[in-house]
Amino acid sequence: MRNRAVSKTFRTGALESAIAQPRMTFAGQDFYPDLMGKAAALGYSLIRNHPFIDGNKRIGHTAMEVMLVFNGYEIDADMDEQEQVILAVAAGEFSRAEFTAWLKPRVVPISRCSPLH
Repeated sequence: MRNRAVSKTFRTGALESAIAQPRMTFAGQDFYPDLMGKAAALGYSLIRNHPFIDGNKRIGHTAMEVMLVFNGYEIDADMDEQEQVILAVAAGEFSRAEFTAWLKPRVVPISRCSPLH
């Protein structure tokens, strides 16, 4: 019974695929060679693959942000802008490349971001 409940909560294959995205390689080379590309790949995949019944946008954004913070960076964009971009990704209005291009110039070392830290 427990396994049934878990399988209804999330799609294992979609989750595993999303989590594997930042580590993808091709011909021995990282497919996403920098941190921003890896974080964008993780967030994008969680948002678009819908591994969970609910909360995919929140989980995708949070996973991306946590990956950046664990590496000493964060997104320097107000929450309204971030929300609009995440909603656009979910709606299929941003490709992975467009999402990565949006993210890269907004990732800054934590000490350079807003004075809330």
